[in-house]
Amino acid sequence: MLHDEPTQDEVFTSPNPPSDENPTEHHSMEQLAFSSPSERLHFMLQLMRGLVLRYIRRHGARVFDDDGKIDFHGVSIREVLLNTGAIGQADKEDEWLDRLGFVPLEHVENHLAWFRGFIQQRLEANDALEKLDILMPERIQAEFQLTDDELLLLCAVAAPQIDHDLLRLYQFASGLDTTIFPGFFYAELLADVDHSPSAILRKLETDMPLRSYALIDVGMHDEWHNLTPPGLAPLSVPNRIALFLAGYDDATTLEYATVCPPCLPEKQLILDREFKKSVTKSLKKSKARIHLIGPRGYGRRSFVRQCAAQAAVPTIEINLAQLTPDDAPSRILQLSSVWLREARLLQAVLVFRCDDSPAPEVERVMAAVASLFQKRLENFSGSVVIISETRFPIIAQWFGSCTEIFCQLPSRDAQFDLWKSALDPILSDKDVEDTAKYISTSYRLTMGEIAHTIDECRAQNPSEPISGPRLAQILHASRGRELSGLAELKATPLSLRDIVLSEDTSNVIAEILNYARYADFVSDQWGFGKMSQASGLSVLFSGPPGTGKTLTAGVIAHELKRALYVVDISRIVDKYIGETEKKLARIFEHAQKSQAILLFDEADSLFAKRTNVKSSNDRYANLEVNYLLQKLEAYHGMTILTTNLADSLDEALARRIQFKVAFDMPNRRERAKLWEVLLPDQARGADIDFMRLGEAFEMSGGHIKNETFRACIKAASIGQHVSTEMLWDAAVLEFRSMGHVIRDDASDDYFVDV
Repeated sequence: MLHDEPTQDEVFTSPNPPSDENPTEHHSMEQLAFSSPSERLHFMLQLMRGLVLRYIRRHGARVFDDDGKIDFHGVSIREVLLNTGAIGQADKEDEWLDRLGFVPLEHVENHLAWFRGFIQQRLEANDALEKLDILMPERIQAEFQLTDDELLLLCAVAAPQIDHDLLRLYQFASGLDTTIFPGFFYAELLADVDHSPSAILRKLETDMPLRSYALIDVGMHDEWHNLTPPGLAPLSVPNRIALFLAGYDDATTLEYATVCPPCLPEKQLILDREFKKSVTKSLKKSKARIHLIGPRGYGRRSFVRQCAAQAAVPTIEINLAQLTPDDAPSRILQLSSVWLREARLLQAVLVFRCDDSPAPEVERVMAAVASLFQKRLENFSGSVVIISETRFPIIAQWFGSCTEIFCQLPSRDAQFDLWKSALDPILSDKDVEDTAKYISTSYRLTMGEIAHTIDECRAQNPSEPISGPRLAQILHASRGRELSGLAELKATPLSLRDIVLSEDTSNVIAEILNYARYADFVSDQWGFGKMSQASGLSVLFSGPPGTGKTLTAGVIAHELKRALYVVDISRIVDKYIGETEKKLARIFEHAQKSQAILLFDEADSLFAKRTNVKSSNDRYANLEVNYLLQKLEAYHGMTILTTNLADSLDEALARRIQFKVAFDMPNRRERAKLWEVLLPDQARGADIDFMRLGEAFEMSGGHIKNETFRACIKAASIGQHVSTEMLWDAAVLEFRSMGHVIRDDASDDYFVDV
């Protein structure tokens, strides 16, 4: 503090006005500038004292009764006469105030003008020395773009919460025995020639900065409730703002939000190079608005925190999924005001998490305030990052246009590095290599999922060492739970040697297996991926029922050592708009992480040709097909579709299929081979004529399997091995069940097909 700086008493109670000399003539900039937040606070509170003295001189009738005694309660007759114009002046009040030691109004006005100028000179000294960070009121003014009048109103409302003596002064001046004062009091406290009370009250409207950033809380009058006018509304500032003005810049606990101080990670994050480059570049832009779309656990939040830490700023992470239908629009707006306020005070990056699409009830509430929120966000100069798994309509409504950056699951090489990094503190070097190699070839997981899997493995049996098979078992069980009710895990012990296919079909299946095994190598190692956007493999199996389509899909999964999930289409298609897409997204997401093969049996019910739009049902059905095609194209894995009606499939789907395999009815040699393969050695009798059966009965593999099982049941019931005659009789029964007619007296080669 300056040595010859006027004290509070000298400024506002001395009968002599302060010197008109410029303080800068006697003091250096360093001496003139505020040296600490507490010194700046001291001057702010002194200014408030002067304003209260002026208020008392202006409205002295409010604190005296008719006999000149101080009365805090009720309204005196003299005040009524003054307010109605029955009395022209307040000479008695001036006399009473003079007797109490209050200086004249003119003196207070002069001293206020001088004191404001003195504060301004000191602020300019701080500006010249670039010491603005200690000026807490001015930091708020700059960050929230407040006018001088708005800042003065904010400080006036905060003062009684910071200084007890000022609280007592406010109570005396207003005649109110309260700790929270109404808008009318502050309007009259700050009113002057240039600012009417009504103009000051307008600064409390909802779209003004003091309200939209939750700098001032406007309460409700007990009798007016939601209809409380600003003049009667009790005003206060949040504790966070009062403490900030007092020099305590500490973040508070926020609802639905977490403040993450700047802290660099101990380990380097293993993320896609292009992703990191895109995010870093976007965050450097002014008013960055970035939407990071991708799977959970990818590391998006961690990387944004890292970028913020490198700039020495925190992040504020808001979880929108925590909003509930009980959160009214006004409450959501209030919460958003606090989030934006804190982001400005802390210079923080705002991170909005939208992991799941909000419930319809919550989405309606969010939509109701979307335009107001977006307007407030437009005035926020900091960076905003939105994190979600997919695009949601409410994201566009809330945040407007954003730079979209998509996060793909780690490549096979990156997957290996992620597992190595996570296992390195736990296992020996050799075990790390072996385990990472074992597990990374079968799964594509995010950093978060890998860490969670290892933690679960350690928790299940802490004494047993972590190994690839143990980790795979946990992941296998996890995928089953996640897809429960939507897809069924199918496994077969059969290999290619155990199924009977035509030569052409076998050749195509062999090519499919080669594609699945070496596509990543060709794309990544040989660089073909630069020229092709296709990352997955789509296969179509078409043919009559029972020709081995589903069985072959299981054999392919067995050969590739991958899980096969058969999608239950009856549970996927939903009558509610948008639900089908959500279920499909869930299936593709979890299948991609486990590198599973997805089998859409009877795919024509999902991928039917799009129709001309004649109703809303047609439009929605077409949207479903479009969505399916997008998911198929983006899926980095194998999808197998089976159909009995290949011509009914959508043409766009047909263009996206890499391999189309026709499963025709088996010829006589293939049928004979099927009988031979399907009949177990333990049940087989001597000299069975498989060729005779193959020539006589034109059946698919499914029907041959049924009749073979029937013959085995017959043989077991009489304690014999299966003979040609037993197979023949069972085939006749199966043939009839297929709708064919056979004369009872017909010879082996005489069948009549009706």
